[in-house]
Amino acid sequence: MQQRPHAFATVRAIGVASLTIATLALLSACGGGKSSSSGGGTPTATVSALVVSATKYASPATITINGTGLDSTLAVTSSVCTGMTLQSGSTSTSATYSCTVSGGLTGSVIAKSNGTQVGSATLTVPAPIVRMAVNNGLSAVGNIDITLAPDKAPKTVDNFLHYVNTSWYNNTIFHRVVSGFIAQGGGYAPQITSVSTATLKTGTFPAIAVESTGLSNVMWSISMANANSPPSVDSITTTSQFFFNLANNTNLDGYYTVFGAITAGTSVVNAIVAAPSSCVTNSAPGTTDCLPVPNAVVTSATQIQ
Repeated sequence: MQQRPHAFATVRAIGVASLTIATLALLSACGGGKSSSSGGGTPTATVSALVVSATKYASPATITINGTGLDSTLAVTSSVCTGMTLQSGSTSTSATYSCTVSGGLTGSVIAKSNGTQVGSATLTVPAPIVRMAVNNGLSAVGNIDITLAPDKAPKTVDNFLHYVNTSWYNNTIFHRVVSGFIAQGGGYAPQITSVSTATLKTGTFPAIAVESTGLSNVMWSISMANANSPPSVDSITTTSQFFFNLANNTNLDGYYTVFGAITAGTSVVNAIVAAPSSCVTNSAPGTTDCLPVPNAVVTSATQIQ
């Protein structure tokens, strides 16, 4: 039978290079008193400059606009920035908006007046990287860097970063290691000697569905675990638990969302796999599941980019 990650609550491997941050894009046009051919009305605002400043994914971006009539009919939107909010102190000639980068690594910021586009800019941020510091008190000590792919799996990346940026993963363990298959974590607190007697860490966020990303469960990619085994694409069962693929597990594609890959620290993962463990052999699907003892603890998980 096919091996699958356990049914716990919940890429082609990517080596994602950092992208240049777009801090400035200037355009564009007053409407000249004419209606847009796309059906917009006559604009009452003009934009002479539109500047976007963004440092990293899942963090605030600032949009600064200069022009005229900015306090009347101007509407600012972006496909990669949520929660667009006009800041206090804005005037008819200078307006500042804030939003949170989400949904992709690059996209347009559009300013419209009466439905007609009067300005635009490009928002671009680097691929986010999460660093997990691991320590089992023995040889499995060090950092694992995971580069995420929000352009492929935006909902899953946002979910994972929600756990990271609220420190939820701090003081959790790798509770299931299957050599040559997966190393799974993100569900249990330390000081356990058997998963069968352990209690899941509480306080998970609302579950999300499996996301179709086009990425594959190849070696060193990271995927999310699910509460169904195997999960269907429409099952909403993904919460906090994740796993690293220790082989090319392409049989898992379509069932578990791949959302990034390890880009530094694979030696630490190998040390977790090789660490002293309490193991049990499952009759189905015929795997030997191991719990590192002492536990391999995630002492911190931090978004470093």
